Amino acid sequence: MFMRNSYLRTVPNEASAIPHPTTPDVTTVRQHALEDHGMTGTQASNPQTERFAEVLPGIWRWNDGVSVDRVGTAVASPDGWILIDPPEMPDELVAVVTRDASVNAILLTDPRLAPLASGWRARGALTWAAGDPAHVPHGVDRVFTPGHPGDLPGGIRVGVLPAPEHLSAGISADGKGDDQPLGASSGSHGLALEAETWNQVAYCWTVQLPKAADGAGGVAWIAVTGDALSVAGQTPYFDEPPAGSRFATEGRTIEWHQAVLRALQALAPDVLLPGRHGPFDEAVARSTGYAGHIGRPSHVRRAPPVVGPRFGIGQAGRVLADTVASPVIRRLPVEAASLEGVFDPLAWVAEPWACTSCGTRTEPLPATCGGPPIPRLCPDCRVATRAELPEVRMMVCGGGCCTREGARALVSALRREVVANRIDRSVAIVPVSCIGECSIGPFLRVADARGAEVPVAARLRATLTETARDLAAETGEVIDAASDAVLEKWIPMVRPQDGASLVRELAPALRGTVG
Repeated sequence: MFMRNSYLRTVPNEASAIPHPTTPDVTTVRQHALEDHGMTGTQASNPQTERFAEVLPGIWRWNDGVSVDRVGTAVASPDGWILIDPPEMPDELVAVVTRDASVNAILLTDPRLAPLASGWRARGALTWAAGDPAHVPHGVDRVFTPGHPGDLPGGIRVGVLPAPEHLSAGISADGKGDDQPLGASSGSHGLALEAETWNQVAYCWTVQLPKAADGAGGVAWIAVTGDALSVAGQTPYFDEPPAGSRFATEGRTIEWHQAVLRALQALAPDVLLPGRHGPFDEAVARSTGYAGHIGRPSHVRRAPPVVGPRFGIGQAGRVLADTVASPVIRRLPVEAASLEGVFDPLAWVAEPWACTSCGTRTEPLPATCGGPPIPRLCPDCRVATRAELPEVRMMVCGGGCCTREGARALVSALRREVVANRIDRSVAIVPVSCIGECSIGPFLRVADARGAEVPVAARLRATLTETARDLAAETGEVIDAASDAVLEKWIPMVRPQDGASLVRELAPALRGTVG
């Protein structure tokens, strides 16, 4: 069996990268100080009683008590308080913030969040947002170009986040905003896109940490995100938009979600403060790549924590790396989908418990390889599938190892492309249990109703098998007979973009005859 490291390596986003302010020998000192301040603990806080908290010296976070995951950030600076994406602030925290200084600036991670700043803006605080300085949005006072922000209040820095596919015309490759916003247009499902550019950013700065128990101090590099990243407990997740919805038409795909995570990795934060940060969610936690190890010492060694502080992520690097490789995905049952993008927040179902066809909550298959449970069809969809067999089955290994190599992102891309190419009635996407070759996944097999491999899949298998053999030769490993037997039927190392391309090639043949 050929063993290797994950192929999902981080590719730094040069447009987003900001020089890290610390040196490697400070890392241990910083970690000790963060531990003493409770930022790397593994005890879940009580979301019912905790509305706000000082997460680090001079940094307060709060929830408005209305939206369970909308969280604001208050930063003390020599010139007064700076608020980032501030929802309504609890009276007790208002008293703290306004006791010795005034709120002088509001920073928005997205200019569309300007309504959040209206109350403080009425009191005289200036509101800042990324965008085109020639087009100042309503409710914003100062606009900066994302790639060239100039001097922001408090010396805060800016990291540019990638745009969804169909809004990417609003930002060029170097992160600069276009002169003209993206015009209204129709997506593949006939829905009009809003005339807007994508100007979501992350804000970064350093904070001096209190001395740890051993007397060491240090600084931490902080990153605050907005609506581009959703988190439950300590785990980021991706809400897969229903086909035809506004978010799907914008191009909010799993590939975009992973691009956002990689851009944040390039910023290399010690502490991540998400603007959409909900309390611990057991279903989300049990969907992570090493879910089978939760509660054991092996989970501490292999994976980032799934529980921790209510208002921050202290092990940001580990969390981001783990989420890029094995993203957690939530889905909506078909009957709960809304084309307008207004969804019941309680209707979302974490992937293992969502039917692979209709998204309805159902019992998954048992986990393997220390991973999460494996999704399967709900009883109704199983009956329907037996009554009318699909022309093509796309089987993806859903074992723990393949999940940690990117299988879940692959399934999401396949699901999206099958619907977009109007072959969802002819194709079944089937996660399967571990196929016994855990080293060069994720694995995909595409077969017709007779069980024969589809020609377009055979071509991709030949290409990626050669890639796997080249990698084995480079690393001095051997692909043995057991691996060869798997590679005669299964495509190794399949990335989401590989799966999406395969579906697009397969679609014309399915509209005729699969040979």
